[in-house]
Amino acid sequence: MGFKSPKAIQNCHKSWQLLVIILKGNAKELVVSYVRHCLPKRQIPNVESFFKFIQTCGPNFVFMYKCTFTFLLALKLFRSGVRNCDHEANQCAINELSSLFNGLNMTTYMEIDLRRRFVESKCPDILKSLYENLTCMSRSGHNGKAEGCDFILEAFNRKVKKFMPPGPATTKRWLRAYRNLPLLEKIKQSLGLDFFNDTSESEGFR
Repeated sequence: MGFKSPKAIQNCHKSWQLLVIILKGNAKELVVSYVRHCLPKRQIPNVESFFKFIQTCGPNFVFMYKCTFTFLLALKLFRSGVRNCDHEANQCAINELSSLFNGLNMTTYMEIDLRRRFVESKCPDILKSLYENLTCMSRSGHNGKAEGCDFILEAFNRKVKKFMPPGPATTKRWLRAYRNLPLLEKIKQSLGLDFFNDTSESEGFR
């Protein structure tokens, strides 16, 4: 599948690549079937006619269309929104995916989604603007390499854990590691140990 970086062998990367393959494969199969339907009639393909064609097909075809252009496309839109700090794209994707929470009886996600919507509706404009701007951030400053705040925090915590001694992670150890992180990083660089680092972590999630 063309994986190159060490990070790419993790399940999250494989899962995403497989989702993209399924999305593109299903979309091409649906569109090719529609175009073949239009050729004998000398009909020019268009979006409106494509929607009508889907409704005349069997239930399996309709199911594949809904899964592809509703949920799979929403997942791709959400990831694109995160990477590009596009809050509107994120909200559009979440609105489409939220129906899965009810359909699959995911009560935890249903509650999280409901609380998020309630907070956003009651939030003052100044805080709402702050929330929209800080939903995703780019550590590198590149507009197309933003990440979710939870992922950034997890990556930072992993960096801190490398300097912590073996054993239970107590509050005192966390505090000591965080306070001395800049100095420890400087020592690490002066010793040339950055050569052994996983470069994919500094480049962000791909």
